[in-house]
Order: sequence, then C-alpha cells, then structure tokens
Amino acid sequence: MGQKILIDAGEQTHRGIAKYPFIVLKAAKAEIKEIVTKAKRNGIQIVDYPQEMFDTGSDEDLVKAISRKNELDLEYHAVVLVGDADTIEPLTEHLPLYK
Repeated sequence: MGQKILIDAGEQTHRGIAKYPFIVLKAAKAEIKEIVTKAKRNGIQIVDYPQEMFDTGSDEDLVKAISRKNELDLEYHAVVLVGDADTIEPLTEHLPLYK
C-alpha cells in the first residue's frame, strides 16, 4: 500500500489504495455510501474505493483529489470492511453475493 491515510476537505479519513483488493458482496453506490457512513460511525475499520481512485494514477494524485472533497461529495464504488462477523453482518446481511 502506498499512502496509508488520506484526508478529505471535511477532515474525514480514508484508506489509501490496497495492494490486494477484492469484492465479496454486490451493492448499489447509494448502499455502499450508507455502509461506509455507518461503518465509520461504528468504528469499523474500512478501505473505501471512491471514484477518485479510478480517476488518478498515483497516491500523490489521489491525495490531492480526495483532499478537495467532503465525504458527502464522494461517489463510492466499493468498500472493504474489516472486523468480526457480529459487527459487520448487520451492515451487509441484505446484500447478495457478487457473481
């Protein structure tokens, strides 16, 4: 992983690009945004994948792009949640497996 923590214009933290990303469940962008918000509120460790990750080619460019936005303005394509099943399952139990 390159830059470990990114900070947006609203002082919210975001993880840098993961070296080995993976997808487990399928969700609409609005659902992902809701999961990101709830996970952060509940202290669940996350790695989020906003549009800016796809628009930039380096950690430095990503840092610049993220720092110009508030979390509410970010469009998420994916999120990785890290924690025990009892903590994460309430956020994801309604989602189907990604195929």
